Amino acid sequence: MNFSILAERVRYFKETEGGQNAMCEIMEEIVNEEKRKIILNMLSENFSLETISRITNLNVEEIQSLMQSKPV
Repeated sequence: MNFSILAERVRYFKETEGGQNAMCEIMEEIVNEEKRKIILNMLSENFSLETISRITNLNVEEIQSLMQSKPV
């Protein structure tokens, strides 16, 4: 494998605004998917939306929005 190609891509994500923005978006998607999984697990354990909201510090609308989002 050509490591110069890999180094170039890493440099793009670390040192350019476009790369940093792309990484931020990817990380946000990953975090939201993990939140979604936790919420779905809590719902499967019969937690109410209000209880989930209190535990996660998300409001009910945010919880519902995460539940409706598509998995990554």
